[in-house]
Amino acid sequence: MASFTPGFADYDKQDQGWGADGGTSAATPFTAAMVALVLEQERKAGRPPLGSLTPLLYKLARGPDYLSIFYDVTRGTSSRRPRSAIGKTAAGGAAQPGYDLATGLGSLNAAAFAAAVASREP
Repeated sequence: MASFTPGFADYDKQDQGWGADGGTSAATPFTAAMVALVLEQERKAGRPPLGSLTPLLYKLARGPDYLSIFYDVTRGTSSRRPRSAIGKTAAGGAAQPGYDLATGLGSLNAAAFAAAVASREP
């Protein structure tokens, strides 16, 4: 979600037109919106509040549906020296399958996340 490629469409009044945008400043509100919709889904269904999301996210990531709930980002780096030997390692910030320092658990698949939360046992 943070990638500028393909990014997402936005309208900029100052530039008077549509353009592509991205970055973590865009991904964070999108993720918050997904979570807000899931919280509303749970409230309407009469289920208890989710509480802290961190334990739930890690539980889902350890489960068999990880690759459907999360888009596992396996390319890219957060390293300031991506071409260095350390920059190409997970410890140096390079993305890898599963959890990594560059991309965390990956990006949420909104529909799969909502379904997983709805089917969880309290």
